[in-house]
Amino acid sequence: MAHSHSPALPPTAQPLVLPTTESHVLRRRRYAHLEVRTCQEALHLPPTQVQPVAETQIIVLTAGAMRMELQDDGPRRSYQAQTGDLFLTGPHGQAYEQSWTSLVAQAPRCVSLYLSNQLLALTAATESGADAAQVKLREGSCIPDPLLRQLSLSLAQELETPENQSELYADTAARMLAVQLVRQHCARSYQVPEYRGKLLPQRLSLVRDYVQAHLAEPILLESLAAEACLSPYHFCRLFKQTTGQSPNQYVIQQRMERAVHLLRSTDHSVTQVAYAVGYRSLGHFAQLFQRHTGCAPTEFQRWPRAADKV
Repeated sequence: MAHSHSPALPPTAQPLVLPTTESHVLRRRRYAHLEVRTCQEALHLPPTQVQPVAETQIIVLTAGAMRMELQDDGPRRSYQAQTGDLFLTGPHGQAYEQSWTSLVAQAPRCVSLYLSNQLLALTAATESGADAAQVKLREGSCIPDPLLRQLSLSLAQELETPENQSELYADTAARMLAVQLVRQHCARSYQVPEYRGKLLPQRLSLVRDYVQAHLAEPILLESLAAEACLSPYHFCRLFKQTTGQSPNQYVIQQRMERAVHLLRSTDHSVTQVAYAVGYRSLGHFAQLFQRHTGCAPTEFQRWPRAADKV
C-alpha cells in the first residue's frame, strides 16, 4: 500500500487466510492540485512489485485491518495496519515488493490522495523559503498525523457525494496538506511562519467584492488570495480569523443569500436561480438552500412569506 522506512512492528494476531480478490477504485476525482480516490483492496495480495509513484501519495485505511510486508533493498518489514493508519510515499522513489493478508473478513478500504509535485514545491518555496529542488519527504507506514488523517477522511467523505464536490474546498485542503507535509514530513526541518491577527478592512472588502461579482462562476482560492495580497494558505488562516468562516463556507453563504434574493424578487425558475449562483447540480443547490433557510427552494418560491423567516 505504501513504501516505508518506519520501524517494523511485531505481529499481534494470526492472519486470516482468505481468497485473493481484485482491488478496484470506487470513486475518483481530479482537482487542480489533487487527486482523490476511494478504493476497495484485495483481501489477500501475494508478493507484488510496486512501481514508484509520480506524485506524493497519502493513504489512510478507512475500513479493515491487515498484516503487511514490504521489501526493498533493505530488510523486510512487517506491519499490522488498523483502520485509521496512514501511509506516506514520496514521488520518484524506488520500486519495492509488497504483500498483505486481511486480518478480518471485511475487505480493506482506503482513501488515496495524490498531491501535485508543483504545489508541494511551490508551498515549500513560498511558505518556508526552502529550495524546492532540495525538498524530500520522509516516507512511512502507520505514521501518526491527525491533521493529514482528518483532511484525507474529509476529502473521502466529499467524494462519496459527487454533487457536493467543491473545487474551492479541495484546493483549500490541498494547501493545508502541502503545508503539513513541508512542516512535519520532510527529511530536513522547515519552518512555516504563522500570521496572527486579521485581514486589513480594505483587503477584506476587496475579497467580498470579488465574491459578489463572481457568484455565478467557479471561485478559486488563488483568486481570493490575490485580492488580499497573500499566499493561499495564509489567506485561508487570516480569513477565518477575521470572519469566523472558511473561504468555502463564506462563498456558500453568499450564494445562498443571493438565491434568497432572486427567488423572492424575480420570476426566475429554481433551475435558473441555481445556475445564477454557481450550481450546475439542482440537487446540490436544493440541499444547501434548505440547510440555509430551513425550506426547499420550490417551497420558498411558492410561499414568498417564508422569506420573512430567513
